[in-house]
Amino acid sequence: MGNMMEYNVFKLTSNLYLLRFKDTRTKYFEGLWEIPEGIMYNSYIYTGNEGAIVFDTWKIGWGNEFLEALRDIVDLGDVRYIVVHHMEPDHSGILKTLIEKTDPIVLGHPLVKGMAESFYNISMKFRPVKDGEEIVFGDERIIFYHTPWLHWPETIMSYITSGKILLTCDAFGSYGVFKEIWADELRGEDYERYIWYAKKYFANVIGIHYEWAVKNLDKLASRGVAPNLVLPSHGLLLRGDPLDYMYKKYKSWGHGEPEQGKTLLIYTSMYGFIERTVKIIKEYFSSLNRDIDIIGFTDSNRPNISDVIGEAFDAENIILASATYDSDLYPLMKHIASLITRKTPRGKKVAIIAQYGWGGKAGKILEEMMNTQGFKVVGVVEFKAGEEERFRDKIIGLIESLIK
Repeated sequence: MGNMMEYNVFKLTSNLYLLRFKDTRTKYFEGLWEIPEGIMYNSYIYTGNEGAIVFDTWKIGWGNEFLEALRDIVDLGDVRYIVVHHMEPDHSGILKTLIEKTDPIVLGHPLVKGMAESFYNISMKFRPVKDGEEIVFGDERIIFYHTPWLHWPETIMSYITSGKILLTCDAFGSYGVFKEIWADELRGEDYERYIWYAKKYFANVIGIHYEWAVKNLDKLASRGVAPNLVLPSHGLLLRGDPLDYMYKKYKSWGHGEPEQGKTLLIYTSMYGFIERTVKIIKEYFSSLNRDIDIIGFTDSNRPNISDVIGEAFDAENIILASATYDSDLYPLMKHIASLITRKTPRGKKVAIIAQYGWGGKAGKILEEMMNTQGFKVVGVVEFKAGEEERFRDKIIGLIESLIK
């Protein structure tokens, strides 16, 4: 089946299966976030003596593959329910194909009906589920919980009570394509990479709604949900230590807690002038024996903005260095700064360094952008390109006030 369209069927428990699609074709998740690492779509199938329940599907466009994988597990005529955790088409994309082949009852948040009819032009037997509603299926109890803004308002989760299995949709998801099923099968650098993909995913996708991670996890805990297995719609599955670790991480990210002492410098340099200033800052951090993460956009280097947002999410301090361009802020920096204000927790400390050729504008624009969105600008140093040595003391003074 080639690199482009690889999918797998895995048996997870005696009656629960994973249908996984490995997507290496999508280069920009949501048409926005660069994902050279790819992404996986996880659908889950519960089988019992009453038939089968399908929890979510895959991205739109892979209907035949999905049906082929599903037939490996059950007869299509045995599908009694489809549970829609979230209507985004990377999960609901095969809904129409599946309904046409199986004639099931569709369960989901009340908002799902109108969205599904509009997205896919389908008529279906739809039954909305209330927050905390349960169904009995054979000898299994499955409870549905509304978990809004993780990351659309209609997102729900399913809890299979006997095995304490929580199907979490986008929550606890990650980017990346792996041959492993469970996160605890990874070691060393592979595990670190997975954690990074999970953080990048959280920042890019949940982003602005980060506080809802805590609200929803607290609600689930108050209802007695204490999962042994967490099964997200993207990435690896969680049990044991990685499950505990990711729960802690979600609480931390959801509270907007930064990584203590983490400083991130983001710069855009057209002709190398800003890079000379970056060198001064880098040397200053070296003299303090402190780490600084540096991401630069130049005429020969274009990092992934998805990675920038992932790094900015848990930074404690951010330095933005850019130039005036067309009597405005350099467009790429404007875009990045705007995304940071939307996608990362507020209250971070920000230092701004701006340069110009004949007239300065960038510093003031950046300062206003960050301040009005609840970030704490500790200061702005703005000067004519090429004069970084004359402003060395001011630059270092600014950085001192940022990290003290």
